[in-house]
Amino acid sequence: MPKYKVVSVIEHNEKQYWPEPPVGAPPAPKEAPGFGSGRPVPVDASGSLELSEAEAAHLLRGGALEPMRQPAPEKKKNAGAAPRGRPEE
Repeated sequence: MPKYKVVSVIEHNEKQYWPEPPVGAPPAPKEAPGFGSGRPVPVDASGSLELSEAEAAHLLRGGALEPMRQPAPEKKKNAGAAPRGRPEE
C-alpha cells in the first residue's frame, strides 16, 4: 500500500493520525478524544500513514494527506565482476 504524509489530524479506524511534531515541541499524547464519540482513541504521531489509494483519495483532495516520495532504488555496482559476452581465450 502507498505511504502518505499526514498534514493535519485525521481519524481512521478508531485511531487518530497526527503530523510529526516539530523539533523541540512537546510529544503528542498517547490518547485523544475521538472526533465522533468523544471517547479516548489511540494517537499515532509518526507523521505517516499507509492507506489504499481508494481510502486516501478524499483525504488527498481535502489536503489532510500528501503522497510520500519513495526513494529510487540504488543501482548496485558489480565491482570486480567479469564482463559479459564471450569468454576470453
